[in-house]
Amino acid sequence: MWLLLLACGVPEKDDSPAEVDLNDVRMELSVADGYDFVIQTPDYTVPPHSDVMFCYWGSWTEATAGIHYYEWDQSGGFGHHGMLNHAAESPEDFPDGTWIDCSTPDNGLMSGTSPMLQGTASLSPAHGVMELPEGMAVRIEQGERWMFQSHYINPTDRPLLVRDLGWGSLLKEEEVEGWVGSYTFNNSMLALPPQAESTDRVDCAWGQDLHILTMAGHMHGWGLSMWGALAGPDEGEQRIYELPSWDPDWRDAPQVVAFPDGGIPVQAEDHLIAECTWWNDTDEVLGFPTEMCVLMGLAYPLNGTLSCDSGRPQPP
Repeated sequence: MWLLLLACGVPEKDDSPAEVDLNDVRMELSVADGYDFVIQTPDYTVPPHSDVMFCYWGSWTEATAGIHYYEWDQSGGFGHHGMLNHAAESPEDFPDGTWIDCSTPDNGLMSGTSPMLQGTASLSPAHGVMELPEGMAVRIEQGERWMFQSHYINPTDRPLLVRDLGWGSLLKEEEVEGWVGSYTFNNSMLALPPQAESTDRVDCAWGQDLHILTMAGHMHGWGLSMWGALAGPDEGEQRIYELPSWDPDWRDAPQVVAFPDGGIPVQAEDHLIAECTWWNDTDEVLGFPTEMCVLMGLAYPLNGTLSCDSGRPQPP
């Protein structure tokens, strides 16, 4: 096994005395020992009582390969998500090693984000794993750009010093028997009325023949329930995923269902439907990304990421 450190320009850990009372909860690189590659984010400082997101860019410099196993973890139980995404941004605008605070809607890079990988299990909040069947892998091209997005919520009185890691195992391109990709069906047009219960839907056609390997739902703290269903042109809705009572802890620990025996086959004209219900106890209308309704997972044969936002298919 070999270790490929992808994080360009990441500073070494600084053990010098801090000028402020930082809570140092950085992930240690040693958790990735024995794996083929590791992505290490820079060290970020999360201010007290804040909700922030950081975006960090790099490139895959090795040969085209398949990611067969991937695991990621965030610092100290304060993470919301640590997502490895396909990067649409050019290296001229965001050179390798660049990172920014992407917390605000204007630069949050959220509605256009295209996840490269999805988890097959949640090990703990903000700690997930993708473990694929033998011979299957997610394709990553030589020269392909990626963006690692780190979301943190700090409810404490002390600033946090954080660092995320993602690590995994590879198959050579010629060893891969089936390419797996991620899908994310979302509704970024949410407008949840204040002091009221409301329900909204995501309804998207698959657009190609696939087998669904996994499915997970995502909402935030105002969620009450959600379900996912398949619908064919001449058939009613068949529910394949259901969370009748939403637990806010699942925001950071997605409830993943894995479909056995090669997954659930779907046709291009079939639709995936998500229905979410919330109780907005605030005095303001809640929209995306403050609250969400998302179904996501893995499918094959799929070489890339399949996205649909508010019923509008997005380019891969």
